[in-house]
Amino acid sequence: MKKSILTVMIILFLTSCSSLPKDTMDRGVMDKKEQAASVLEHGNSEYLWENHSSSANQYELAFRLSASVDWQEGMVRALIALSRSSDAMGEPENASVFLDRAFYILDEVDDRGLELSAANRQTEWLLFNASPDEALRESDRHIGAADKSPGREAGETWRIRAAILKRRGEYEGALKAADEALRLDEKKGFLREAASDHYIRASILSLSGKRDLAADEMLKALNLDKQIENTPAIAQDLYALGLIYDKSGDPRKAEHYFRRSVLVYESSGGLNIPEGLLRQLKKGGDGLLWDNSAEF
Repeated sequence: MKKSILTVMIILFLTSCSSLPKDTMDRGVMDKKEQAASVLEHGNSEYLWENHSSSANQYELAFRLSASVDWQEGMVRALIALSRSSDAMGEPENASVFLDRAFYILDEVDDRGLELSAANRQTEWLLFNASPDEALRESDRHIGAADKSPGREAGETWRIRAAILKRRGEYEGALKAADEALRLDEKKGFLREAASDHYIRASILSLSGKRDLAADEMLKALNLDKQIENTPAIAQDLYALGLIYDKSGDPRKAEHYFRRSVLVYESSGGLNIPEGLLRQLKKGGDGLLWDNSAEF
């Protein structure tokens, strides 16, 4: 995959001439951009379902479509997404290469939001592949730009910082960073991102031993994800609620949420159920909320 991307990077522009009217040519460029954006969104959906190989294929296609009309924003977003998918597949070197290509294209782009998005991915890469200390230093470099950015990357900047501080065991600071992410996302009406903010708040509170508050936060995330019909996140929220109640010493309630999570996975096209969730089910017995052999 890396070689094909590098090849495309070399042939970014077309040399052939066209006799088509300008408005027809402009429409063709817009069609390519819209197609690339649609493919990119499909890749995001696959990523949320943890179908990372499929998401990477979609992101590569989105890059090709964007490159065919020299749409720099589309190329950068696709490369950032490819970097994230590569990390998820355990390919940190490829993840770094894709991110380097994104920064290379950004040299010719004046877009602070896009620059912050790439910086967030760099911080994330350091957290996953280097150390929380290095990631925190990178976060310090860019955190001031978050309040100046009007897009979703502003809340993401604070959310990644919360994840770094959580990894370092600094739960109070992590919670403050998650609060700032939530403030920005609620102010701008970014419901999906606000759900993610509640999710990480729940994780921090759970690690802090405040399980009741953690469950409340996870329920807020679940309600938001239901509101925007984010099915992968709904399944993950239910799974996380099960883990919170399991740690709280309430196995009956934990099993209830684990089974509801499985039901979402099974009812959404037979997608793979996470191994961790399957292990939790085995702890509670073999009964299911829904048995495919039963009559409706």
